[in-house]
Amino acid sequence: PFRGETTRTPSASRKRINRPSKKKDDPNRMDILEMNNTEFTALVYLIAVNLISFCLFGIDKRRAIKGVSRIPERRLHFMGFIGGFVGGYGGMVFFRHKTQKTGFKIAFFFASLLSAALLFFLIRQVYFT
Repeated sequence: PFRGETTRTPSASRKRINRPSKKKDDPNRMDILEMNNTEFTALVYLIAVNLISFCLFGIDKRRAIKGVSRIPERRLHFMGFIGGFVGGYGGMVFFRHKTQKTGFKIAFFFASLLSAALLFFLIRQVYFT
């Protein structure tokens, strides 16, 4: 130790934290391969919808730059409503698209909020009843 420093034993300076076990035989461990068909289908659906939503924002941004026909805002809102709100928001930020339109952002937020509330309600009904 340097001058003026005190030494501490490792047990005195660090508290033990109970972390969940990552062993394969842990009953609380969730694995993709252990999902049932409904859970796996829901996961694939959400990944696909968010990826499509992200891509739609990129396509609409490119069309806006080129000055050709655009993707209707209703379709972008609909993608957020059916579960693509994370991908849609990511597309807004990544492509810097529709970020200045307050009306669009508010409508997208409420469509996303409604979708998230519905998803929460469904999860609660399936797993906690």
